[in-house]
Amino acid sequence: MAAPVNPPGATVVTTGPRVLERNTCFGPEELGYRRDRIFMEWNTRTVQGGGWKIHVSARPEQAEIVARIALPILRNLQVPHKVVATLEEYERFNRTRQAGKFISIYTRGVEEADQVHQALEEELGMYREYGGLLPGPLPTSRDADHQETEIRLSGSGFLSVLYREDYRR
Repeated sequence: MAAPVNPPGATVVTTGPRVLERNTCFGPEELGYRRDRIFMEWNTRTVQGGGWKIHVSARPEQAEIVARIALPILRNLQVPHKVVATLEEYERFNRTRQAGKFISIYTRGVEEADQVHQALEEELGMYREYGGLLPGPLPTSRDADHQETEIRLSGSGFLSVLYREDYRR
């Protein structure tokens, strides 16, 4: 019997806790996430200043698979991020002016932003092309009082970006 083959670019993690993101709680505490309001945060409290803030959008019915793809990549790259904690909260979130902001990523420079973009685009793009995964709504910018959409960062449609001078505002 032939050994299973991973698709090109796939990341298989074989060490650490065997906990998977599930729609009952995206970003579980066992993987280093901390609850903050409706989010599960991963190393966001150490972020200083600003930079390229990337959002990952997902359709609610596909949020679990997007979390299973994106969150391990972000942890592996050691990039601060937060994710809406549960499917129910994400469905509510999508009925507000914050629609489409499933995962928020706080990059600390152009090189890190490019690394995140390339890694996520490769995986999410592959699942869109071959697996039927579709992006959620394109987020609007809080800085423009939600009158303008964020800049689409990818051909797959899952990623958008804006520049923040200070992440804390």
